[in-house]
Parts: sequence; C-alpha cells; structure tokens
Amino acid sequence: MLFNSFESARDTTNWYWTGTHSFSSDVPPGGGGQALEVSGGNIFPIGTFITQPLRYGGYFTLQCWGKIRGNGGYVELATISDHEVSDAIQAEIIEPQWQFVRASDTLYCPPNKSLMLTLQAGMVRDGQILVDLIEIKKIASAGNPPPERRRLSKK
Repeated sequence: MLFNSFESARDTTNWYWTGTHSFSSDVPPGGGGQALEVSGGNIFPIGTFITQPLRYGGYFTLQCWGKIRGNGGYVELATISDHEVSDAIQAEIIEPQWQFVRASDTLYCPPNKSLMLTLQAGMVRDGQILVDLIEIKKIASAGNPPPERRRLSKK
C-alpha cells in the first residue's frame, strides 16, 4: 500500500510540480496537522508522483479526502510504461467541504510497470483543491508476495 498524509515538506519530495502547492492547517477528520493544497489553471497536472517499476503486478484502488476552493479537481492513478499512460482511474474532488472520495473502479498494473499518481485542480480555469490521506491499496494479485506499505516520498 502507498500512503501519504502530507505532514511535512519531505512528503512532497520526488514529486514533479507544474503548479503551486502549499500546506494547509485545514485538515479532514483523522488527517493530522496538515493537508496539501494545490492550485492551477491549465491542462497540465499540478503534481505527479511516479513509482519505480513494480516487480509484481496487481489490482489497485485509490481513495483520499478532498475539498475544493473554487473549481474542482481530481486525484488520478495510472499505469505507465515508456512514459505512456495505458490505463487510469480517478477520484473527483467537487465538494467545498471535506469528503472521503474513491475511484469507482480498480486499476490493473502489469508486472514491471509503474504507477503514476496525479493531482489536478482547475483545468482551463483556475482552481484549488485540498487533498489528504491518499491511499493506494493493492487488493489482488496472482501468487505475488503480500503488499507492503510504502510512503509516497523519501523518509
């Protein structure tokens, strides 16, 4: 399982940023001391985190807490190979108060492919979202070792 609660700047280490991000003391239930706030207004993702290729494939779910300030956004989980997205699932963030959201589908990641987590706010108009407690869970695999818990950043 991959997990991030954005409690310090190191929780955004190894992310790629095209928009602005900051930490907010406005947090969801059980969210600790800080949440991540991202802002943008273009078609490019605001923040992206890419895992190393996964030795074992499997089926993954995506869930988090989120809220909007202005226009909505989403959190997306995709499989990538050779810098190409092959499949993706999304959890939309559209409410002005904290809501627990999850992708309605599962995502299959083949062995030796990477997962890419994307945060997006706005699109063609400026938008802001707050997000916290992102969880990516491996829910099924075919004879693979049990899933492990890893953070989405360096420790």
